[in-house]
Amino acid sequence: MLGAGALVGLANSYRVVHRLAVARTVTPAHWSDIWWYGYAALGAYLPLLAAAVAVWLAPNLAADFVAASLLALLFVAIRNAWDLVTWVSIKMREPERRETNQPEAPREARP
Repeated sequence: MLGAGALVGLANSYRVVHRLAVARTVTPAHWSDIWWYGYAALGAYLPLLAAAVAVWLAPNLAADFVAASLLALLFVAIRNAWDLVTWVSIKMREPERRETNQPEAPREARP
């Protein structure tokens, strides 16, 4: 199960890196997005894959690898959630800015 979870996480992280950097199907809002959403998550799943191998080769280290992976995934998830919330809050305010920056429509002349 550890190996399957690690492989799914690695595949998803690779997909994010590929879409942000290689295929450019998604335009990143900031240069750090590819590092945090892609490479940091990719690096956080590597200890989980190492734990899957360590279960067979060095069982006493498997728990340490799982702990390291989960701690790294927790930090990456907290940072990415913070980034997403700040991005959404900025995007939610943009219509208000557009409305205030538009010139007023001319008023009809009163008789």
